[in-house]
Amino acid sequence: DFMNNRRGRERSRIEGFSDGVFAFAATLLVVSIDMPSTYTELTNHLSGFFGFGISFLALILLWSAHNSFFRRYGLRDTMSIVLNSVFLFVILFYLYPLRFLVNGLISFLAGSGAPSNGVDTPAEIASLFMLFSGGFAAVFACLAGLYFQAFKSGKSLNLSNREQHDAWVAFRYYGIFVTVGILSMLMAWMQFGIGIGAPGFLYLLLGPLCYFHSVRSEKEWQAKKETKPRRDPFKRRPKPNQDNQDSIHPGKKDNRQNRPRRPSQNRPPKPNRVQAN
Repeated sequence: DFMNNRRGRERSRIEGFSDGVFAFAATLLVVSIDMPSTYTELTNHLSGFFGFGISFLALILLWSAHNSFFRRYGLRDTMSIVLNSVFLFVILFYLYPLRFLVNGLISFLAGSGAPSNGVDTPAEIASLFMLFSGGFAAVFACLAGLYFQAFKSGKSLNLSNREQHDAWVAFRYYGIFVTVGILSMLMAWMQFGIGIGAPGFLYLLLGPLCYFHSVRSEKEWQAKKETKPRRDPFKRRPKPNQDNQDSIHPGKKDNRQNRPRRPSQNRPPKPNRVQAN
């Protein structure tokens, strides 16, 4: 089973450092919350706690994807270290635009009519969407690169056909997230549908796209299994001749040729019997 065949059984220093960065990111989210001193401030901060929850959930999901990769493969090569470092750096940068955008969206849906936090003009909203979409695409581009690196290292990792297929599927899966993030960033750059939040609604396509991708990937694997040549159990294997046996088993040669002959005994020849007339 691909999920149970975990090569990274021992936690490496890369994972330890990564867990420290994730913990530091969670600490930054908590520190950024101001402690209310009155009941009025407490009620005003309740909307901010929802944004904190969304940001913390995103952080946990990214940690789970990161942990799953290193538990499965345990790669420690140079390219994996570089991609992991960029991944951690972008996460620290990505959480603040995420929380800022979620808080503005909550204020907009609450009935204020426009996003809060000082974002009023379409150009500012477009810049915020570009910042968020760029971080979104960069995070999942690093994950896609890690799985592509695992796919290329199939021989060194001794991956089975199913495991190598799943690594390629994971690369394409995270590639969908990258594509949607880039499209959202382009829509925000062109200010297409900024008034109705079209760059944000574009992320709703992730659900159906990921579903159709999973269905297609399973069909591809079933097709590979069917095209694989099968051995007929009722077909008899031909018996190898003596030359093939000697080439296959060089140590099991016929020793009858090298067997020493018995010394011939000096027996007198038998006299010819003369038939009587």
